[in-house]
Amino acid sequence: MLGFVLVVGAGLMLRTFDRMQRVRPGFEPQNLLTFQLNTPGGLAAGALFSFIKDWESQIQALPGVLAVGETTLVPLDDSPNWYRPYRPEGAPAPESAPLMADYRSITPGFLRTMGTRLLEGRYFDDHDQAGTRPVVIVDDVLANAAWPGHSAIGKKIESEHLTPDGFQPLWVEVVGVVESTRNYSLSENPRSEIYLPFEQSPRRPYSYTVRTKGDPSTLASPIRRLLYRMLPKAAMGNIRPMSEYVEQAQAPVALTAMLAAVSAPWP
Repeated sequence: MLGFVLVVGAGLMLRTFDRMQRVRPGFEPQNLLTFQLNTPGGLAAGALFSFIKDWESQIQALPGVLAVGETTLVPLDDSPNWYRPYRPEGAPAPESAPLMADYRSITPGFLRTMGTRLLEGRYFDDHDQAGTRPVVIVDDVLANAAWPGHSAIGKKIESEHLTPDGFQPLWVEVVGVVESTRNYSLSENPRSEIYLPFEQSPRRPYSYTVRTKGDPSTLASPIRRLLYRMLPKAAMGNIRPMSEYVEQAQAPVALTAMLAAVSAPWP
C-alpha cells in the first residue's frame, strides 16, 4: 500500500513540475538581463526623470540591446512589493475587506521589454509624464474582477500614487490591459496588478530589464561602464538574467519531484 502511495505521489509531482515548465509566466524570460540601479540621494525629480530617459536611450543604443525598461520589482523576486487597495469607479468605499492589487511603477519600455502581451488599449508612452493626465495599465485579472464582461479601457479607478506630498489615493483612467504575470509563484494564480507611469509615481527601487539579442550577461559590463560615465556616484547591483529567477522558482518542485521519483518503488 505504501509503495502504491509513493508511486502515485511521484507521478503527481512529476506532472506538477511538467505543468510548471509549460506555464506562461506573463513574460519571456530568455535573453533578458535584470539589475537594480542605485542613484545618489538628493536628485530632484526633474533631474531624475531627465537622467532616466537619457540613461535608457543610451542603453538602447548599445550593440546587442533590443529593448530596455524599469520597474519597482522584477517578477519572481522575493523582495516585498507595493501591495495596496484600489477601488473601481462606482464601487462603495471599502469598510472591512478592500480590493487589493500589486502596484508597479514602470517606464514606458518595461512591458515591451518583458514581452508582456497587450490585450486591450495601449502601453505607456513618453506623453505619460508628471503633470499630465494620470493613467494606469491593469492586468486581465483585475479588469475581469472589476468590470466583468465589459472593457476596462476608459474606466476610472482609485489607486495609490507616490506624490510630492507622499502616498495619495488618486482617481485615474485605465488606458491599457495586459496579460497577468506570475510575480510570486509559477504554480499559483497571479494577483491583480496595477502599473503606473514612472514619472507620475516614481518609487524606488529602480529595477531594470534589458532585452538582448544573445547572452544577456555579456551586456552587464558595457551597461556598468555607461552608467559610470553618466553618473559616477550611481551603482548597479543584483545583476542576474531573468531565466535565473524562473529556475529558482521551479527548483523546490523540481527537487521534490526528483526525490519522489527516486524514492518510489516503480515496477
